[in-house]
Amino acid sequence: MEKITVCTHSGEFHADDVFAVAILKLVFGDINIVRSRDKTKIAEADIVVDVGEIYDKNENRFDHHQKGGAGYRSNGVPFASTGLVWQEFGFYATKDRFVSDLVDTSLIQMTDACDCGYSGFDYGISKVILNFYPTWQESNDFDGAFKRAVDFASVILCNSIRTAVGGKSANKLIYESLLIADDTILVLDKNFPWYKTVTNEMPEVKIVVYPAIQSSNYVLRTAPVKDASFQSRMLLPADWAGLTGSDLDNVTGVAGGVFCHNGRFVAGHETREGAIELAKLACNIT
Repeated sequence: MEKITVCTHSGEFHADDVFAVAILKLVFGDINIVRSRDKTKIAEADIVVDVGEIYDKNENRFDHHQKGGAGYRSNGVPFASTGLVWQEFGFYATKDRFVSDLVDTSLIQMTDACDCGYSGFDYGISKVILNFYPTWQESNDFDGAFKRAVDFASVILCNSIRTAVGGKSANKLIYESLLIADDTILVLDKNFPWYKTVTNEMPEVKIVVYPAIQSSNYVLRTAPVKDASFQSRMLLPADWAGLTGSDLDNVTGVAGGVFCHNGRFVAGHETREGAIELAKLACNIT
């Protein structure tokens, strides 16, 4: 069988697109992975996840960022790309509908919920480690399982240390950054790790503007009520939700808009000045 090409977005990645691609690798084996936002490359791909603004399972398009999203489960959990891909291919990954439903409940829904800002799900690192245990159907090799868990935990630990070091060095620079409009908008010159500083030490800040990773765009992100939370101190205007490009510009009156997430906690603009203008509009500041 010829290798299929799977396209997801370039730049920052999250559990949603990572797990969606992992599912497809499990089902199809060796696949070509393209990370791009280029419309031509998206159109050429056999399967597209988390980019493209289209959900059409018949065309193997699995995005959820379009206006209105991609629907909800019966329990209210919205679908993100991981869930859309699992809904279509989970049975082929497990060869068992009951098992695929269990995995959806224990893992996939959590990934979708986190990506869409839906609270109430906690997979947790403890459960991740417990899943290294051998099952009753496998050999009772707890020593081997422990080694694999330690290898996995070592990667997480090293990444956590590296992230903490970066956070410490960025803290001073965050305080030296521009605060405008009665300190409600924080503008960063670089993509600093700002979450802990803002949530713990800067209670007035409602929106943070910063340059996107691997593009010339700027991001405006509503400040969360606490680190790693999707509950925000404020939300972007409801009529921005799910809009992109000129559709967003027509509503805001600020040319150069890139997108506004359906969850209304993050949006993008082509320029620093435009992102600041959107932030002021969201905060009703003239």
